[in-house]
Amino acid sequence: MSKLTEWATGLSLTTDAKKLVGKAGIVPVRRLADRVGLTDFLGGALVRRDFHPVHDRGQVLVSAACAVLLGRGR
Repeated sequence: MSKLTEWATGLSLTTDAKKLVGKAGIVPVRRLADRVGLTDFLGGALVRRDFHPVHDRGQVLVSAACAVLLGRGR
């Protein structure tokens, strides 16, 4: 398992929140990006010499894209 898919280890789901179904649907999209290599590719493509960000840029971009897909949840 790559370091980028560790976020899903031990993932659990509770059913006590409103609008849960629409938000739970993003998990397969996020995992698909990891599985097909999009997250790793973006992280490698955005490397800058002599700069070491705290967070992997590929992971941040994929997470941000998922947040945009979720929208405001109305």
